[in-house]
Amino acid sequence: MVNDHSAFMQEQFSKDSTIPVRFQINELAPTKNFPPHFHNAIEMLYVYQGQIAVTVQGVEYIVSKNELCFIPSNAIHSIRNLNAISKYDCCFLNTNYYINDNIDINKYQISIIISNNIVIDDYKKLKKVFNSDKQNFKATALKSLGTFFVIELITHCLENQKYSLSQRDPKVKIVREITLYLNTHSCENINIDTIYKQYNYSHSYLSRLFKKYTNTTMSKMLNHYRCLNAQNLLMTEDLSILEISEKCGFNNFSYFTKTYKNIIGELPSDTKNKNIH
Repeated sequence: MVNDHSAFMQEQFSKDSTIPVRFQINELAPTKNFPPHFHNAIEMLYVYQGQIAVTVQGVEYIVSKNELCFIPSNAIHSIRNLNAISKYDCCFLNTNYYINDNIDINKYQISIIISNNIVIDDYKKLKKVFNSDKQNFKATALKSLGTFFVIELITHCLENQKYSLSQRDPKVKIVREITLYLNTHSCENINIDTIYKQYNYSHSYLSRLFKKYTNTTMSKMLNHYRCLNAQNLLMTEDLSILEISEKCGFNNFSYFTKTYKNIIGELPSDTKNKNIH
């Protein structure tokens, strides 16, 4: 089982070079946040209610209302809420589409936080067309506006300071590999010590490296993935809470209940009761 904000999230989308963008709307409750993850597509977040903190490869950025956040392709990132409720658009830019259009956006150092009104207005136009029910020339309009939007990003939002987001950095590659492994195997009986043995680094060094780029520990990330999977099952499956806790990799029920409360913000029973029809 893999949660919705997994490393696989936009894998198939990125392989389709005919689609320039994809949008979705996310809402974060007071304690809700998404654990570190990555994907091939470039991700852009536009906050229209509240405020969120986005950690991109270990560096935290505050994104306020009416601001965009640019997350480069394959950058490890996480999102947490800073208000009672925060709402934001999530836009994925298909890097393969733009490369085929002779625009390799990954070559450019785009600012993480964007408040440029021209770019934000173009973003809203692109979103409006994407969400339009009118099908006539929609695909053509998306391609045209999508290309223009990326050109505006490069024109107005280049970063003056260099940030460390190298796609080829072997250390970042290791952290991505571990993140992917924890995500895809989160419901299994994972022993964190076995992960350390796979790499030629000491236990302490690899722990520090992982914490540097994700701002969390492997154990906490694993629990976060497990709790998100449990939340999904509690809302969709007719299983007991004990069955769900075991299905999601927890061997101790009281520990599951405590961990779930800390991460999701409510007891498993509260989640289950809210979704009983």
